[in-house]
Amino acid sequence: MFEILKIFIEQTFKLINIDPLLKSRERHRLSSLGVDLFSLYTSLNGIYVTGLLIVREIEQTIERWDRYRTEGRAEEPIKFAHLI
Repeated sequence: MFEILKIFIEQTFKLINIDPLLKSRERHRLSSLGVDLFSLYTSLNGIYVTGLLIVREIEQTIERWDRYRTEGRAEEPIKFAHLI
């Protein structure tokens, strides 16, 4: 009885081709990695754009301060209402 079962199991495993299963698993792993890389790219892109906005605001503040100094209004506070 066990010999027949053993032969049946051995023949079944010989018929199963494991290569397509391994390739499918590898494709799934690479696909998952692609999603992670895209998520990282979009996050870094958002950080870059935020950095550009911060630099632009600093440059505009410096230009505004220079205008205040040349007009002799250096004691007046610079208004940042556009940032709120």
